[in-house]
Amino acid sequence: MRSRSRTRRWAGWLAAAVIVAAACLFGLSRCTNWFTPADPRAYPGSQRGLRLEDRMAGIGLALPPCETTDLRYATRRDASEGNYLDLSFRAPNACADSYLTAHGVDPADPSSVWPSGVTGTVNGKAISPTEPPFPRELMDRYGWVADPKRTYGYYLDFRTPAGAVFRVLVDRGPATATVYLHSTYLGDSQ
Repeated sequence: MRSRSRTRRWAGWLAAAVIVAAACLFGLSRCTNWFTPADPRAYPGSQRGLRLEDRMAGIGLALPPCETTDLRYATRRDASEGNYLDLSFRAPNACADSYLTAHGVDPADPSSVWPSGVTGTVNGKAISPTEPPFPRELMDRYGWVADPKRTYGYYLDFRTPAGAVFRVLVDRGPATATVYLHSTYLGDSQ
């Protein structure tokens, strides 16, 4: 008789523990997007739960109206790690040019080229003509590679209708261009 009541007691405790553990996991998943599947287009470090389409709509940015390939992005919105949207894609040259034009830059007249050809020091730090066009840690994290033996268009004033600002590097090939966008300002609420 005693063993039966002991077994029931342990079964009750075990059932309660399973319910509490399930509730904790559910709560954790709701707070951290732990179970949200990662978007395969997202670069490492991108914040889960922030959809690319929502972020783009929030800053007035859309993809070009042509077919793009190799679309990748990183986005984050939090006080401690920053607020950014970085994006890369491949598109036909004419489409990439119209995309740049639609955002206030002249594809035939880049702000600069990369490699820059500039040497010197900035804040006591030596810079070389082949210093990466975007922060080195960003380029390493995303796998963005710029060949210093080639010349790329570099645009500093790519703007969305909502006022977001990007720096853009364009790697032109014979038929397609790879476009790299790095946000410098997304607005206070985005």
